[in-house]
Amino acid sequence: MRYATLALLICAGCTSTTDDTESDTDGVDTEAPEDADTEDADTEDADTEDADTEDADTDDADTEDADTDDADTDSTEVCALIAGSCAPEFVLPDETNADFALSDLEGSRVLVMGNAMWCPPCNNLAEDVNEWAASSDAPADLEVVIVVVEDNNFNPPDSADIVRFKQGLGLTVNAVADDDGDWFSNWGNTRYSYTTIDASGTVSWHTTGYQSLSTLTTQIQGIP
Repeated sequence: MRYATLALLICAGCTSTTDDTESDTDGVDTEAPEDADTEDADTEDADTEDADTEDADTDDADTEDADTDDADTDSTEVCALIAGSCAPEFVLPDETNADFALSDLEGSRVLVMGNAMWCPPCNNLAEDVNEWAASSDAPADLEVVIVVVEDNNFNPPDSADIVRFKQGLGLTVNAVADDDGDWFSNWGNTRYSYTTIDASGTVSWHTTGYQSLSTLTTQIQGIP
């Protein structure tokens, strides 16, 4: 009987030990995953913050690029035959076949006028402007540029035509050849094109259609 009672006590002790062990094990299994989940959540939050920061930096960079592009666009001036705009550049051959650039006259007041060698009224006006420009009535800094758009045969002129044109009319003002037709296309699409330009290269007046000498001198004297 004593042996039976002892066996029962021993077995009861075994059961108690097993339960305690399972209880301890359950505690470890429950706490460890919670710590791991917390660490994962912290990592995800950190990744999200990094991603948000990168997106914000990208947006800032895109905004800066857009601002730079806008600034570049704003700083690019488009020249046109409109009062207050910069005069469009042209480079054409003169009677020596040297390049004559409008921009080389910056610092002077300028009259640019079209002409066709076969056109008697155009030639008469060219002679009158040439005579007036040499008089004391004209501004001392005035430069006249006559752009010849056609020769006597209605063809594009060259430097040899400019020699004949100036010698035939006794001109001392500048004369150049629109040898490729670009000036004709860009400056009014007519031989009757007249433009005054101030010393800074800004258009003060532009018109097309035949003009009288008095109209041209009035506009020249009105150049700022």
